[in-house]
Amino acid sequence: MNDRIGVPGDYQTPEQFIPSGIPTKGVRFNAVDTSIQQQLKADRSQAGGFSALETCMTINDTWAYNMHDREFKSAQFLIRGLVEVASRGGNFPA
Repeated sequence: MNDRIGVPGDYQTPEQFIPSGIPTKGVRFNAVDTSIQQQLKADRSQAGGFSALETCMTINDTWAYNMHDREFKSAQFLIRGLVEVASRGGNFPA
């Protein structure tokens, strides 16, 4: 269960940004609010206490098909995002 319905879930789901660190249990994302970045850990050196992560990102500016939305993110941005999120143990559906 994810946290998108407003209650704590099994994993965190920040939207449209890549967290600068690894979320820990007790740190809750509020979708697109990036101010949470200060509470994140930089690495996984400590055992336990970390929360699962799934960064939700679109490949353009809309969540659904829109034939007029041509603002695609670059392949470089998406690949680097995948590497960053995966290196923190997260999932990166785009």
